[in-house]
Amino acid sequence: MSEGVDLENRDRILLFFFILSLLLHVAFLYLLNVKIPLESEDREGLEVLLLNKKIADINPPERQERPDKADFLGLYDSRVDEEMVAKTLPRPSVPQGKKAPKQSKSRQESAYALDTPFFKYKENHTHAGDEGWQIEDNLPEDYYPNYRIGPSTYLNVHRYPQITYFVRLKKIFKTTFNPVPSLRQSFATNIISRGQVEVVLGVSVDRAGVLKNLFVINSSGLDLYDKEALRTVRDSSPFAAPPDNLLAPDGLLRMSWTFTVYL
Repeated sequence: MSEGVDLENRDRILLFFFILSLLLHVAFLYLLNVKIPLESEDREGLEVLLLNKKIADINPPERQERPDKADFLGLYDSRVDEEMVAKTLPRPSVPQGKKAPKQSKSRQESAYALDTPFFKYKENHTHAGDEGWQIEDNLPEDYYPNYRIGPSTYLNVHRYPQITYFVRLKKIFKTTFNPVPSLRQSFATNIISRGQVEVVLGVSVDRAGVLKNLFVINSSGLDLYDKEALRTVRDSSPFAAPPDNLLAPDGLLRMSWTFTVYL
């Protein structure tokens, strides 16, 4: 009789610990799925890795209002009821080693887009990188696919002053990039109605803004187009000194820039 009671008590104890273990596992799995709230994006001094965001080079809107959601980062808050993009103006041929002249007013059938897909920044109150920039304001408006075509580019944009340096690089590349001749030669025997051509470049500059490394990460498959993108970066350098907070410990700023033409 005593032995039977002991076995029954042992079974109860084992059942108790089994249930306790099961509850602890359930609680642990729940904690793994709980989303920990992040602090505000606007907190100063926060180191942020920006992924899947595009840089929008927009003009200052008449009313700067921060939208609830935005796929773009820029120098100004911009909130619009309907997002749309304008086709980019054409660019005449540019001799190698020279800057492109001022934009003409006629339209073209393709559009350009230049972006750096990721970068890291820290809040910095220095003014490094502000000197030496002579950038034309009358530049083609940014174009992105999958948006309604309109008379101008209107996008929902979140203001991030820390990307000023990258926006300025984008402006410089816009004045130099001339993909039309290379595309004409590449497609001389082909009929291309729709699609896109894209090359991703690796770019490194030192603390003085001198170009140190330039190479192709992902080729477009068109040798002439890749060479035009490389020429664009090479002929646009040297750049203004990047802010110290963007530099790696070895004193270099490393970026990857994407040059895209939508046909």
